[in-house]
Amino acid sequence: MSGVNESTSTSPRRRFSASDLFIWTGVGLFCIGLISVIVTFAVALEPPASTVFYFLALATPLGMVVGVIGALLSGRRAR
Repeated sequence: MSGVNESTSTSPRRRFSASDLFIWTGVGLFCIGLISVIVTFAVALEPPASTVFYFLALATPLGMVVGVIGALLSGRRAR
């Protein structure tokens, strides 16, 4: 070995916690729901497809709740 440090990376890798998982899951669900709301109002769909997008639109408030839970978990102080 020539004395060179093998870990020459200047930025350490950040570990994802459970709160990060909740936040990113919430963001994903919210985006899916928002896109389905836009599709529902922008395109006139036949009944089977409109029902699918209607139920996908329910992911919007679910994503908001999951994201808020993740934000509350990430802001909790360790004792």
